[in-house]
Amino acid sequence: MTHFAFILIYLCAFCFTLTTHANALPGFHTGPYLTLSMGISQSNHDYNHVEQRNFGNNFEPNFGFIFGWNINDQIATELSGTYTTNLTSNARQHLVSSAISGKYSFVIPALTSFRTIAILPFFKVSLTSKLNVLPFNFTNSSSNVFQYAIGPSIGTGISFLWKKYVYFGVLIQEDILYYSSCQRTVNTVPDTLLYNGGWKGSINSSFFIGVHY
Repeated sequence: MTHFAFILIYLCAFCFTLTTHANALPGFHTGPYLTLSMGISQSNHDYNHVEQRNFGNNFEPNFGFIFGWNINDQIATELSGTYTTNLTSNARQHLVSSAISGKYSFVIPALTSFRTIAILPFFKVSLTSKLNVLPFNFTNSSSNVFQYAIGPSIGTGISFLWKKYVYFGVLIQEDILYYSSCQRTVNTVPDTLLYNGGWKGSINSSFFIGVHY
């Protein structure tokens, strides 16, 4: 487990102790919500073994959406999707991920008693799948290979509910996914390794804004 995961678990345990005597306002945080997100994703798992170089940068911009439903003030389920690409490369890569998540918001009286805004730290655990569309080589941007990944993700952040309906916040998440390897025939040599597989971790962060009904 990475240092980020250890820190995340510790912070969530600390927040949970603050809520043990919480005097929550029942129902203020229930119902569906829909947000759009923008941020950056770690995208350095794109080393081409034939050309012996990486595509793109270690971090690239992302954008996506989150649709969630608060069953009660603390517990929600979410569906989300994110798209990332390297905007400056001729041989462009496309990284598409989707996730189903369980989310726990910490209802702390000192952070939810303001007149117009409620501040809600949260923790989420996800099952994430990912599709990487990667260039076969640097000279032919129209020829791509596909790499699939699946695994758990953990994240934390802070959401803000302003004047009952406006919902926004920040999220940082670590994906720990198992990637398939990509092998193709290269210069008549079959099963040549292009992109390595295995377990790989990556950090993503984003800002989201939308509505909470």
